[in-house]
Amino acid sequence: MIPSIGPCRCVFLLGLLAVSSSVCAQQAGDREKEFLRAAAAGHLENVIVVRMFDGFMALPRTFVLLGMTSTNVRFEVNLHTDSSLGKTGIVTAGLFVPSPDGKRKDVQSGLPVPSAPTRTEKRGIFDIEYFDPADKTESTNVLIRRKSAYLLLEGSASILKDGILDSYFALTGPPAIFSASWLSGSSGANRSGPSGADAQPCEARTVRFNIVAFGQPMRQMFRIYPGSDAESFRLTGLAADDMVVAINGRAVMPGDNNLYQSLHDSADGKPVTLSIKHGSSRREVTLESTKLKRALQGCPRR
Repeated sequence: MIPSIGPCRCVFLLGLLAVSSSVCAQQAGDREKEFLRAAAAGHLENVIVVRMFDGFMALPRTFVLLGMTSTNVRFEVNLHTDSSLGKTGIVTAGLFVPSPDGKRKDVQSGLPVPSAPTRTEKRGIFDIEYFDPADKTESTNVLIRRKSAYLLLEGSASILKDGILDSYFALTGPPAIFSASWLSGSSGANRSGPSGADAQPCEARTVRFNIVAFGQPMRQMFRIYPGSDAESFRLTGLAADDMVVAINGRAVMPGDNNLYQSLHDSADGKPVTLSIKHGSSRREVTLESTKLKRALQGCPRR
């Protein structure tokens, strides 16, 4: 008989000695780390891509926007989603200035930024600083900085440090996952996502997108990728690497996350016009109801 204790299954081997081993259920942060590893490999379905430092950085979709000002952005673990972190974590991006006493203050809020790390390491262009918490039951806080720009990982978010950095280097350098060849599918990369095609929404057959946040104050766009069915994607009138900046004249805002709703609106006969930015050019795309109905055939509105 194999006893079970909590989330771990313990297998006992009987013989000269009783040896035990355990195969444990998912550990804290495993799902978020999986999302970040996938992002570094070019699969962006389960992350929010944020403009940060001099490039792009991915955060798991289990984070939600907590607040933003002209130079600060804060994300918090949403424990009501399928987060595996299990406890609160905060990611804060901003700029700091040193005060005369050597301590740092945030440019926007004037609040103190951790200044006296217990240890520091170098990772590419970044200085990684570690700060021991006052309560030893809490996680070590991590500050990633390049000059005066910083990303502060607090609480459970700090255990994602390696994945977040890996996503930054992947999104700003080789492999060129935003290249024309990757977007068109000619690179041979598997673009179905980390969980395989079966885990994708039905609409992903027609078009796929991820959220790109950028600018100060923060703005948001939907970056378009071809769906798995080339003909269905053609019916939308969109192109790979299009950036949807507004829908029916309303700018895409932080928190907007469902482009598919607008596609279904068009399929149902409602007028839908997308404002598109592609490189330096801009255009308006009015979705054609009959074509969208064909493209989304078999995909129920959720």
